[in-house]
Amino acid sequence: MFYALSSENQAYFTDKVNLFVALAPVTKMDNTDSKLLKFLDRFESEFDWITTTLDIYELFASSFWVYGFKVTCGAFPSLCSWTEGYLITQKPGLDDADRF
Repeated sequence: MFYALSSENQAYFTDKVNLFVALAPVTKMDNTDSKLLKFLDRFESEFDWITTTLDIYELFASSFWVYGFKVTCGAFPSLCSWTEGYLITQKPGLDDADRF
């Protein structure tokens, strides 16, 4: 839908769609500064094959992971902050700490 609304045929979609609600962020690996994510990007086809074969469509969404992150980050907030910074960005000034 993001592509459709930014394409030359935008009028076609705006006439047909009354409301569009996005439920997840759109990201692109090319724009990351994370060396770890850039490294893991090399194995994208292998990750895709494994997750498709095992019918895995979400990571870290189970209650086990959610509870584990809450307990760990509650006990060691600096560890979670460092990990987030290492995995996502090395520019903490760009982060919004309230969203975590």
